[in-house]
Amino acid sequence: MSEVRLSDRDLEALAERVAIKLVGALRPSEPDTSAAPELVTKAEVAHALRRSTPTVDRWVTEGMPFVDMGSYRLYDLAACREWVAARPKPGRPVRREQPNIIATSPIVGVERRTRARRA
Repeated sequence: MSEVRLSDRDLEALAERVAIKLVGALRPSEPDTSAAPELVTKAEVAHALRRSTPTVDRWVTEGMPFVDMGSYRLYDLAACREWVAARPKPGRPVRREQPNIIATSPIVGVERRTRARRA
């Protein structure tokens, strides 16, 4: 095997790279909080979604996800937001115009078109 000689500059650069790798390996790793869901109470999920707690109760019966903790429930806020966004939006009732009504004129044989009055 042939011997490799490094210049002082290359040796310093290599030492710096090794030091950076060692410090990174020895530094305590921070816990990964992105994997843990943000669990909140019913009041907190209702506040975050701008709804009432009875609405949250109704949505749970309709299939909104929750975590059962025995005597109480916790809600994954991100999963609840996705569930609400995916559900069909209730539409406003369609207001239909009243059809033209043919009313019989007091004069026999003459008919006139009138619009029905809204009650």
